[in-house]
Amino acid sequence: MRYIETYLHQNRIGVLVEFDTPYEITLASAEFQELAKDIAMHIAAADPTGIDANSMLNVIPVKFREGQTGTAAEALLEQNWIKDPRIRIGDLIDEVSAELKTPIRVTRFARYSIDDA
Repeated sequence: MRYIETYLHQNRIGVLVEFDTPYEITLASAEFQELAKDIAMHIAAADPTGIDANSMLNVIPVKFREGQTGTAAEALLEQNWIKDPRIRIGDLIDEVSAELKTPIRVTRFARYSIDDA
């Protein structure tokens, strides 16, 4: 099942995040809804490095660890969560996946902003 979470911050930053999970019931759970919102807010605040908002972000190669490249979605998983920097985004997703006993994946995302001119 695909799910898209949206987040708009002060009408200046917008985020779209696409998730994938095998069961529709997962999408309705409070735990998943909170996770989706937290990740969208994280993307708005953290502005993941190397992201081009005009492209399909799950296929752009970006440098996310010293000497390694991957997709923007993979780079996101390596970032420290803005609400608790001791936790990586990937670990946060794994924690909720384990709690719900179903896999959850971020497949792609986009972050748009209106720059002050």
